[in-house]
Amino acid sequence: VLNYRSVTVTVDPAPAETTTSDRNAITTCGITPTNEVIVLDVFARRCTPLEVIEYLFALWQRFRFRAVGIEGVAYQKSLKYFVTQEMMRRGHWFRVEELKALGKKEYRIRGLQPILAMGRMYFNARQQLLMQEMSDFPLGEYDDTVDSLSMHLQMWKGRLSPEHLERIEAEARRMANQIHGYGLRNDPGPDPEIARAMGLEVEDEEIEPETNFDEYLVASDVGRY
Repeated sequence: VLNYRSVTVTVDPAPAETTTSDRNAITTCGITPTNEVIVLDVFARRCTPLEVIEYLFALWQRFRFRAVGIEGVAYQKSLKYFVTQEMMRRGHWFRVEELKALGKKEYRIRGLQPILAMGRMYFNARQQLLMQEMSDFPLGEYDDTVDSLSMHLQMWKGRLSPEHLERIEAEARRMANQIHGYGLRNDPGPDPEIARAMGLEVEDEEIEPETNFDEYLVASDVGRY
């Protein structure tokens, strides 16, 4: 279940002055309550800044996203200015965050690997352009959409860091192991029969001997009266 607070948009704008220029790329992602990423929308086109802005407002109508992230360098900063002006004109407001170009692009994109390796990112079958760029990286001709996708890492902060995801996975395993002893070798849980059937080590239960109440009555003071 997604809500607007979990949806973010990032823009990797390009001047698109020639037919061989990089494309303007926009990706929209949502995070589920269990910290899984769903890629909701992918846009990549050589177009004018006005078309990029128009598409952002179309995304706002669809997803009511939490914020838009745009890199804080010269051309991108000018785009942020025009987005702000258009918000004032339309009366629709959303937060615009300036993102830092941290290191080389290749390193930023590789930051997605832990999330993908843990199977926590989901795509739509129609998002072939993004999946193709990811498959071709780093030798592909273009990486506009995958670069835009990597920019979400700054907006997600620590929610999808490898350390945080590992803690979530460990907690999930611990909770699963408490259910009927599945997956635990040293703690079979409340059902030893199931644990034995799974070949797990089970400590022998101490069984109290049955009490012979007739002998107890004879041997006790109660039986003397």
